[in-house]
Parts: sequence; C-alpha cells; structure tokens
Amino acid sequence: MKFQSKKLKKHSKVIIWKKFTISDFVLGFIAIVIAFIFSKFVFAYNQTQLIQFIVMVPLTLLQWVLLLSNNGVKLYVYLYRFLRFLVSKKKFTNKNNKKNDIDFLIPYGNIEKEYIWNKDKTIVFGALRVYGKDIALSSRENQQVFINSLTEFFNRISNKITIVKLPKKINLNKNIDAIKKNFTLDKNSEYHEQWLDEMIKKNKNNIEDSYYVIVYAKNISELSIEIDKLKNELFNCQIYNKKLNYLELVKLLNEIYIYDENFSFNSATDKILKIKNAKFKSKYFLLDDTYYSTQTIKEFPTLLKQNWVQDCFNSLSVVIWHLKAIDKSNLYKKLSKTETNAEFNLKNEKDRFESRKKRNEFEALENLANIAAYDNENILGSTLIFLNKSIDLKNLKDIQKLNKLNLQKWNAKIDDLTFRQFEGFANSLFREKDTLNEEQEQIASNISFAWPFIYESFNDNTFPITGLNKNNNSLVFFDPRIKTEQRTNNNMFILGEPGKGKTTFSKKIMLANYAKEDQIIIIDPQNEFVDFVEKLNGQIVDLGVGDNVKINPLQIRENFNPSLKTKTIKQKNIELLQAHESFIRQWFQILYPHFDKNDIIFIIKALHNIYKNYFFENIDVDISKLKNNEYPIIDELILEMKNLANNEKLESEKIKFKKIIDTLELDFVFGRYKNKFNSFSNLKLDNKIICFNVSSLMYQEKEVFNSMFYLIISYLQGKVSNRLNKTNKIWFFFDEVHKFIDEDNMSTLNFIYSTVKEGRKFNVGTVLTTQQPQDFLKSPKIEKMGQAIIASCQYGAIFGLKSESIKYVNNLFENIGGLTEFEKSQINIANIGEALIIISPIQRLLLKINYNDIEKELFFVKNQMISS
Repeated sequence: MKFQSKKLKKHSKVIIWKKFTISDFVLGFIAIVIAFIFSKFVFAYNQTQLIQFIVMVPLTLLQWVLLLSNNGVKLYVYLYRFLRFLVSKKKFTNKNNKKNDIDFLIPYGNIEKEYIWNKDKTIVFGALRVYGKDIALSSRENQQVFINSLTEFFNRISNKITIVKLPKKINLNKNIDAIKKNFTLDKNSEYHEQWLDEMIKKNKNNIEDSYYVIVYAKNISELSIEIDKLKNELFNCQIYNKKLNYLELVKLLNEIYIYDENFSFNSATDKILKIKNAKFKSKYFLLDDTYYSTQTIKEFPTLLKQNWVQDCFNSLSVVIWHLKAIDKSNLYKKLSKTETNAEFNLKNEKDRFESRKKRNEFEALENLANIAAYDNENILGSTLIFLNKSIDLKNLKDIQKLNKLNLQKWNAKIDDLTFRQFEGFANSLFREKDTLNEEQEQIASNISFAWPFIYESFNDNTFPITGLNKNNNSLVFFDPRIKTEQRTNNNMFILGEPGKGKTTFSKKIMLANYAKEDQIIIIDPQNEFVDFVEKLNGQIVDLGVGDNVKINPLQIRENFNPSLKTKTIKQKNIELLQAHESFIRQWFQILYPHFDKNDIIFIIKALHNIYKNYFFENIDVDISKLKNNEYPIIDELILEMKNLANNEKLESEKIKFKKIIDTLELDFVFGRYKNKFNSFSNLKLDNKIICFNVSSLMYQEKEVFNSMFYLIISYLQGKVSNRLNKTNKIWFFFDEVHKFIDEDNMSTLNFIYSTVKEGRKFNVGTVLTTQQPQDFLKSPKIEKMGQAIIASCQYGAIFGLKSESIKYVNNLFENIGGLTEFEKSQINIANIGEALIIISPIQRLLLKINYNDIEKELFFVKNQMISS
C-alpha cells in the first residue's frame, strides 16, 4: 500500500472545535449579527426584548445549521450550489442564441496539422492511443521495473495530460474480412461458416476498454516535442502506443459522448463535437436524447491499495483523468502552511480515535512533503471524472451506484456532483480551466503503482476465436503464422498433462492453419490424430502396417541450407552429397548402434562407389531433383559392399565385412525393412493435411523407431527445402516429442532442433507437444538441447501440470525468464482447456480456449469435456 495525503485545502483549515474551522466561526458570528439586526430593526415596532430574543434565537440557530456537514460538505455550500444552479442557464441548443447556443459549451476551435486548438488559441492538444499491458503475469521484479518506468513517464509531465479510459464496442471487422476473404463455398464451408457466424454475433456486442493520453501545450512545436517525449517514455515501459491523426482525434472526442459506427467528419463543414442540444438537471444532464451524469472522487483514503485504479475503471463509465504538473513554488508555500495547521489540529484533538485518524493523515502529509523536499518525483494535481451515459435514467443510476461501490472497495468517497453537473461536463472536456476545483495532490509513483493501463486485448485480426482472456474476459485471436520484429518465427511448444486439452488445442491450431491454405504434416506416435485427419479427407501414412509406403534412404534430398540457392549446380551437388553421406552415417548408427566406427566407414566406402557409378559428382543437373527411380536402392549398396569385401585381402576384414553385409541382407533383402526401405520412394505428400501414423512403431525396438523417425524428418526436410520465400506455410506437428528422446543417441533430438531452428527460412512452422517435460532434463546434454529448442520456439502453450512438472518446465523456459510464481500457480490449478499462452518473453496470456460446435465435433473424442 501507498500513503496518500488528503487534499491540501482540507488540511490547511485550522479546526477550533470538533469539525468547526475558523471560517465556520466567522460565519457563525456573522449569522448572529444578521439575526440580531433582523430582530432589532424588522421588529422595531415591538419594543419587547423577549419577542426580539425569541425571533433572534431561531434565526441564529437556522443559520448555524447551515454550518453543519453532510458527507463532508457544509450545508451552506449546498445552499450556495443550489442557488447558483437555480439562476444558471440549463438549456443549450444549436439555434445561435448567443449564450444559449450549444457552441458556447464546446471549447474546441480549429484543427491545425494533427492537433486541435481551443477557441481562444491559448491551448492546443493532441493524443496518443495507448495499448494496455497486463503486468500481473510478470515476476515481482519485472513488475517493479515496469512501475518504475511508468513513474518516470509521469515525472516527465511538464504541463497537463488527460488519461481517458473509453469502453468501446469490440470491432471485429478486420477478423470478419479475413475469414470472408478466405471463405470458399466448395471447400471448408462448414467450419468457415460457423466461425463467421460466431464472429458476427460477437462483433460490437462485447465491450473492451481503450486507453488514450491527451497532451496539452501552448503551441504546436511545444506540443510535438511533449508528445514525442511521452511516447518514448511509454515505449520504455514496453507499452505500445501510437499518435492519433486529426480524424482519429475528432472521432475520439465524439466517441466519448456519442457512439456512431458510421462516423464521418468534414473539416470544412462539420463541427468538431456533434452535439445539438444540452439540458442540465441537478443530478444528470441530457445531450440530444441520451442521459449523462458526472461523478468525481471526493476523498481518497490515507492508504492506497494497488488495484485502486482498476476498481475505478471497472464500469461502463468513461473515465477522464486530468493530471496537471503543480507549480513547485506554490506547492512549497501550500505545504508549509498546511503542515503547520495540520500539526496544530493534531495536537489539539482530544478524541482518541479522531487523534489516531489525524495522526495517520499527518503521516501521509509528511510523506508528500518529504517527496516534495527531495524533488525526485512529480507531484500532480489529479482530478478523476466518471462520465456516465445511458439511453434511460434507470440504467444511468445503476452505473452511478456501481461506481460508488467500486470506490468503497478501496475506501474512497464519491461525489455525485449534485447541482454541479454543468461543471462536471465542462471539466470532462479537454481544456485548461478547472471548473470543479476538486484537485487532489498525488505523487507520480502512487499513480504508476496502480498501473492504469491494465486492460490488455490481443487480436491478430485473424480467425477463428482462440479463447477468452481469463483476466478480463476479452476475446483473443492468436495466429502463430504471424511474424513481426518481435515475433521472429512460427514455432510453438505445447505442454500439458494428459486430459488437460493439449491435443485438442493442437487440432484447433491445425484446423485454423489448414483453413488458411497451409499444409499440415503430423507425426503421430499415439494414433490421436488419425480420426481428425480422416474427417478432413486428409492423407494417412501408416508406417507400421502394410507395404504400400516406401521411402528410399539412398535418395538424395536437399536439406535446410539456404546458401545452396546461390551455388552453381556442381557446387550444390557436392554439398548435397556431403550432407547425404552425413545422413547415412547417422541413420545406420541409429539403426544399428552396435556398429562401430569402422563398420560405418565400410558402408560409406560402398556409398561413394555408388555415387561414382551414377556420376553424381559430375552430372550437370540438380541431383536432388531427379525422378525417384533414378536413385540407387539398398540392394545396390549391399552389392557394392560385397564387391569391396571380395576385393579385401585380409581374411579377418572379410569376416567382419561379411557380418555387416549379413546384417543388412537379413533386414533389407529378406526381412522387416525389405518393402519399406529397399525400394524406390513412392510417397506423395500432395494432400493439404497428412498424418504419419507411427503408433505401431512405438512397440518395436527404440532403434527401429528412432531410425524411422530420423528418416521421416530427413524426407520432410527434403520436401520443403525448395520452399524459400513461398507464401503458404508448411507446418510440422510432432506430437509427444518426448518419445523421440534417446539419451544414448542425440541424433534424433539434434535433427528436431535443426528443423525448429532452420525451418523459418523455408516458411516452415514447427509445433512440438509433450506431457513429460522432465524427459528434456534427463542429462545435461539433453537439457541444453531442450532449452535450445524452447529458445527457438517463439510461442508456447502450457496447459495444466502438476507441481513437479512445473519445476521442470521452469528450467526449460529459463532462457526466456522462466515462469513467475503467479503463472506457476495458475498452471497448477488450471481446468481442462485453460492454458498460459506465451507470445513473447514479455507478453503472456491466461486463456480459456474456445471451441464451437463444429470444432467439438471435429476435435473431441468420446466423453471428452472442456471446462465451461
């Protein structure tokens, strides 16, 4: 909590007795004199002193009653406001009746560049659109860094700014346009149509808070400098913002009072604020046909809670918060006088409870004075106005009640501005003059400590709806296809316990990318995606059953090497052969871990001879683009190995070579690999969604499974290696990637890393899922590689995990700052379908994933549930 002093004008009054000040006693004395004169002269005809006394006493008491307080306001002040309201003008129109003209109310003059002058040319203002940043998910250390940076922003205010919190109907037009552009009636129509219907229903029905900072100056050049200064300070807080042009600024002025989705403005003919009629009542006012009222904070508590601004903003009111730099010489004088009077009041207070209250208030005042003395923080005049609006009076009163309840949460008092609605409206306009005189002195850190820009929305202007932000219930549209300066690749890591929604979310990402004409390739070790792919008429490649799928390991494929594009054919072929040789070495080492270095060398010698037989080193075409039947197969490799063995003179070597040949012949000529790996490749990957079902391989030896996986990745890398700068993406989804980790052989994990790291250059996105993060920490080598893979993934999604697993996840994410204690607790208690989405090290969202009926039909397995 933070100390907050009371308004200095309250402290500055000397209290003589109870709550009566010197000025009250002066007024009381005047009341007695008036009563005496009235009784003496008005009733002069009656010489009886008793009658005069009887008249004087009630008159005096009546006037003294006016010195009593109601909600901290003297009754004579209410009387003054009432009388002033009675005699003031209350109706304004656009009929050009001079002071009754509506233009009399509006202070805005002409537009110059991107700014607006007031009518008398004494002040000009511009605006920044500020995009919220929720720091709740940041570590305490980072939160403090952000708060300190925002304090510096408020310290840099040299004149006046106004923070505007504007509740706006959410606008999904760009999302709807994106889906309409992608929509085709002959393809994907069923889920496209439901996505579109869903967004049309959500569009402009949901409300989200938008933030603006209005900046004032005396001339254009000064204003431009001030805006640039504050803009940079906000960026230092990692708060994105942009300067409004004059059309956006005029639209903002109108949105505060009037919502018009067809808003247009012609600077030559239109008034800046399009209000035709105004009528003021004691507790509300009407602008055209809409009801409005204004409220303000009458009194702050001595101790401020951190969420005090969030409570203020938690309603449909527009909040207009003026912050003005206070002249320091005047402030010092006021503080000196105020401290003296407050100390006097404290010493003379006899009531113990009141004395304790005054002592706390005096301590808060001293804190303010100390900060002023140190001169290391700005002290700002703060006036916060709630502008309430509704089409009916009942709803308007409900909004007012909600504001009052919200302030009670942090022990503040609200002022309904009875008889002062005109002044409240005038003060809601962007002008220099303060018509309310309700300014509260606040230090910069008391404002930044509350983090006013808390509402963070996230919309990639894409489809479909990803989910709801758990912190503020806003719609989230997340597209991992997007790359920016801050989002440098499309890779994603998804973690979560079984049954928490990890696989279902993966299907949602797949479907969204598939609907955008990307190609999806899934490595499925648990048979979890076959049904989903079949529903989309996709291709199932079953590597465990049947002989129809053939992959030739001796087919030369281009790998992830963008530099090959700049090489000559001969240079490229040499590098392709070198890369293929390296692949064959690793592949046989994985398949036969008992082969030693010399055994592998023997195989490579035979491979080199085959290269020569096929003239691969001298051919004048790209050897990675030959037809499938123009490459050698394992039969030819074995035959060449036999030739080498026959030419070997040492009998011991012949025996050794024969063992190697026998092993390969047993598997590739007569045995389990004969049909799959000893034929020309026949695998066509033309379908838009392909699932490699490797579930049956999971029950075989790990050498068989790992070698098959290594071969698949090599084949897929070869497929996409000629996709440099292609528009549509290819997505690799590796499900339950922990199953491919072998601490005895790092080749497979290294290959995954190369796919994640280099794929971005070929417009490839890689998504890895796992339920066992601890498998990435089995050894220092695996941990290092696991962290490198995570570091190469721009995005992350962490579903529910147990505390023990969260510890491992934190280690994996150490390179990007790890997880905060709050994030850990949320992951630990997450319901099904709830996740922490990591957009970047500094941008994270807690989501409840959204699934519509079509998605449920496509994604859910029998009896599956998602938390509602």
